Amino acid sequence: MIKNYKIEVVNHNFIKKQWNEIEKIIKNAFIGSKFNDGYNIIRPIQYTWDNIHKPYRKGLKHIVAINEQNEIIAACFLVPTEKYEEETSCDIGWFFTSPSLSLIQRSRVIDAIAKKVHEEVKKAGFLKIVTNMGTKKGAEYMNKKHNYILEPTKEQENRWVKYL
Repeated sequence: MIKNYKIEVVNHNFIKKQWNEIEKIIKNAFIGSKFNDGYNIIRPIQYTWDNIHKPYRKGLKHIVAINEQNEIIAACFLVPTEKYEEETSCDIGWFFTSPSLSLIQRSRVIDAIAKKVHEEVKKAGFLKIVTNMGTKKGAEYMNKKHNYILEPTKEQENRWVKYL
């Protein structure tokens, strides 16, 4: 049972240093998940790792939840904290919670991370997040708890929008 944890905005170097632990947690978090868009358990690991070493844009940060033992218990990767001049929307990366947490704890921690993600992208000047959801459960949760709306296009059926 976690009682206290902190939410932090961290850079790529922090994630690199913690990568072995993070990769194990991600694998455990996604075991048995039903993925969207043909994704599999390797996708969140590879996509995150690739963008830590060669980011697809400037200003990417990561939002992590750290417990009292300094262990990462949840994260959302690749959160844009800088906006290009003409941009109004952004994409965010994968998020996960540690399977060692109870469902109630997972919900509380991911809600805190989502709140921080929304604050950071809004502070950067974005008006909305437009993203794919990796898992069915993740999509359902973010729709119900954080008002992500399914707005598919012909090219992108798994397109979710969060208006900030």
